[in-house]
Amino acid sequence: MKLKICLRTLASLPLLFALAACQSAVTPAEQIVVEIPTLAAPTVVQQVERVINVDLTSITTAQPTVTSVPTFTTIPTESATPTAQATQVPPTLAATNTPVLGSEAQTPIAAATVPVVPTRAASGAPQGWIAYVCYDGLDDEICVINSDGSGQRQLTINDVEDYYPSFSNSGEWIAFARQEVDGSSDFFELYRVSIDGSKVIPLTNNGSKNASPAYSNDDSQIVYTSKLGDWQHQIWLMEANGNNPVKLTSEGNNFDPAWSFDGEWISFASDRTGARQLWVMRPDGSEQRQITNVEKLGGRNDWSLDDRYLFFYAGVRNVDRQIYSVEIETGDVTPLTDDGANAGPGTSRYGEWVAWQTGGDIWLARQDGSDPFNLTKSTTFDYQPRWGP
Repeated sequence: MKLKICLRTLASLPLLFALAACQSAVTPAEQIVVEIPTLAAPTVVQQVERVINVDLTSITTAQPTVTSVPTFTTIPTESATPTAQATQVPPTLAATNTPVLGSEAQTPIAAATVPVVPTRAASGAPQGWIAYVCYDGLDDEICVINSDGSGQRQLTINDVEDYYPSFSNSGEWIAFARQEVDGSSDFFELYRVSIDGSKVIPLTNNGSKNASPAYSNDDSQIVYTSKLGDWQHQIWLMEANGNNPVKLTSEGNNFDPAWSFDGEWISFASDRTGARQLWVMRPDGSEQRQITNVEKLGGRNDWSLDDRYLFFYAGVRNVDRQIYSVEIETGDVTPLTDDGANAGPGTSRYGEWVAWQTGGDIWLARQDGSDPFNLTKSTTFDYQPRWGP
């Protein structure tokens, strides 16, 4: 937390100068990147990325390194998609179903009203709720917003950091990672919060670094990242109530798992062969294979509705990071964005749309890159979007 105190002290300085001045307030270490964009107008392409130490003992700030725009190696690319002027089409929500089962109790947090569920949207409009990380002026919390920009609400209210939200397919729960402080060290445990914010239920309690939860398509299981019993991050699988955790990977560092819509595959980022790349495997950990061969790949990724493509981001941190899709069978890569510092894509379960962070906001566009628009228009920082029903 030294960095936050330092930045508040230097709040009168421009952000990048404040970050540079506060660099000595933290200790460099092996790191997991968690993207936090700078507050900016839609045309401003700079962002600030907050970095969480692997041992999560402090919050550090990554220094931007200005190098060349990332180039993709021998993978053939499809033609670039056209850019388009921002056009917002008001969507509506799809209905939710029964919540997953799990242990009850925990102190209610942010009081809220369950959203009214209207009929499905007009053809072509984005639908559903989006969960994301929102900075409330003190720390990072979990928020939700309708994909037309209405109904924005903060679900968690506390004095620690909450990250990596992921909707259940029923739409009743959002799994996330919460910073825990035991008096001597920081670590992260997994929780789930109800869509009305009234219940927060713990899923892990192992004193490790747990992150990036994602529900299976039937809501019976959650895949996630953990360092439990390992000095590197691995992909784990547990029941949706937190029982019976099983480790799926063992080589290298493995991050940011995402479940295919048909439930047959799990994608994840891994550095086991050197540079971080996207991989896929079966839910039992079998048939692990590399999908991408690109430079400066980030971790957060998500599937297209037909499970033919993965959406990801890659590029020079804080300078030029773009959103791409890769066809899983061929390895062909297609850019969706062409400038700015973008990260953390999440796809619509109704198809056609993708969300990501740029500047301090969550943006939406069609999955060919057309019709982009600013969804959150935040005055602080919004990032790590994940689509729900």
